[in-house]
Amino acid sequence: MMVLQGFKESGCPIFWTTRRGGSGTPGVGGQNPPSRVVGGGWDGDGMAGRATFFTFLTPLIRQWIALPKPPQALQSVAIGFISKDDGYNVVRMPTADGSSNILQLETFSSETGQWHCSMVHCPVPDYYNKTDCPVVDYNGSLHWLEFRHSKIITYNPDKETIQLHLMNLPNGKESEYLSLLGVSRGHFRYFEVTNTFQGPRNLCIWVL
Repeated sequence: MMVLQGFKESGCPIFWTTRRGGSGTPGVGGQNPPSRVVGGGWDGDGMAGRATFFTFLTPLIRQWIALPKPPQALQSVAIGFISKDDGYNVVRMPTADGSSNILQLETFSSETGQWHCSMVHCPVPDYYNKTDCPVVDYNGSLHWLEFRHSKIITYNPDKETIQLHLMNLPNGKESEYLSLLGVSRGHFRYFEVTNTFQGPRNLCIWVL
């Protein structure tokens, strides 16, 4: 059984945690407390490079883990979080590549306790992302929207070969700005609100 629960902390975005249990309802006094609960977020200004992530060991005890300072002070970054059975990864990626088509990715591994910098070729020219656009973990890879070329960029930090890959957005999409990626009912989805100036707006959802 998997239950998603959100938490809001002062000065932080909403944290999403995953409860893993057997039959019955996890919780205080239950027979199936979560065996592992992992979530994360960042404290303060994301552009400043400060990040605080946490794990829930039981429904009653919260253990906060402060990450070391990232090696570079990037001006504007998006942040992705991958939860695994044996740990987690945090990835910082720039929101624009300038004119070099080379992106500097910073990856923190809970296994090593350190940040690692990687220079990777961007598969699209004049790359642009948004800091407020969610970076989605699905099947161990991070996915985020690239807005200038209407693509989805994917990255798996556990692969030996460091590469960014492209996915096409669904046919029939209309909006470039009122859109986001997410996971719902175990499926990777693209959400879009039609950008109409008159009349009602429509919410469209694709399973990718």
